[in-house]
Amino acid sequence: MGTLNIEDIKKLLDDQTDHLRENFKKEIGTLRTDVKKRDEKISFLEKRSLFLERKIRKNNIIIFGLNINENNIVRETIEKLNQLLELNFSLSDINNIYQLGKHEKAPIIVEFISYLKKIEIFQNVEKLKSLKGANISLSNDLCEIDRKNHKILRKHYKIAKEKNLQTKIQGFRIEIENKWYTVDELEESYSESDVSNEGTDDEEMEEEDESDIEKLRKNGMRQIAPNSDQQPSISRKNKIGDNLQTAQKRKKTIDSSPPIRSLRRKKKK
Repeated sequence: MGTLNIEDIKKLLDDQTDHLRENFKKEIGTLRTDVKKRDEKISFLEKRSLFLERKIRKNNIIIFGLNINENNIVRETIEKLNQLLELNFSLSDINNIYQLGKHEKAPIIVEFISYLKKIEIFQNVEKLKSLKGANISLSNDLCEIDRKNHKILRKHYKIAKEKNLQTKIQGFRIEIENKWYTVDELEESYSESDVSNEGTDDEEMEEEDESDIEKLRKNGMRQIAPNSDQQPSISRKNKIGDNLQTAQKRKKTIDSSPPIRSLRRKKKK
């Protein structure tokens, strides 16, 4: 067997390098495909988690500024809602009522059995505004991302009003001078300097209360409505916690499983 000259060695090394390069390209391509599929799966799980959280909160309202006896939260809340809004709610319309925060007039969350019952509240909310010195306000029970988006809409609403522009908020869009904007479109159309960071006292108090709500929810602070005909509902902390744990378990399964063949097929399971 003859010895290899420099040219033969160089050719052999080049062939091995080309072979390794092709293998690396294939492996990188496979990894990119896997990462893309996992990103799609994570995105799906995040959207699913957001959907579930919105569904949990759909029938809820938050009451700010209502002064009640902490020992009779359920009864007094129902009585004062009926009195202030001229309605006729009963305990059978309520799934749960609980107060969050330790300061005076801490926000109260009311979970209605039916979404239609919640709508009745907002159809009569103008009656609160006619009460002088009441300082009571109602809002939807929004999840964190929806609350941030609504905060952006309120700021642009305030700016438009200061400029005497015709404006209104509907859902998570705002109409300014007969043109509708989503939150993303607002961010593109207006610079940060155009948006005032100053809010009214009521807005600042409401934002502070909402921050307290999220902190206290994590601690599971709640009061179950004493409805003898109905079992106490699972706390929101447990519901959301279960959803997040499920998402985390699914994510771990993805990391330890072969590439996902079909996101749609997986969803059907």
